[in-house]
Amino acid sequence: MAQPPDITDTFVREVDENLRRDQLRDFFKAYGNWLIAGVVLFLAASGGLIWWHQHQVQKAEGQIEKLSGV
Repeated sequence: MAQPPDITDTFVREVDENLRRDQLRDFFKAYGNWLIAGVVLFLAASGGLIWWHQHQVQKAEGQIEKLSGV
């Protein structure tokens, strides 16, 4: 016959799960704004880098067109 699960094991697992949930909630309360700001800053920097690279490519294409016109 199957034995019922040990109540202390189940209790410890439940307490551990709640502790982890509380720690994650406290972490995001403390550092959530900084994380969001970091993600926004990263996206802005990435977008700026892509725009700058595309601008350099267009500038080089314009110079090539001038040279080919000579």
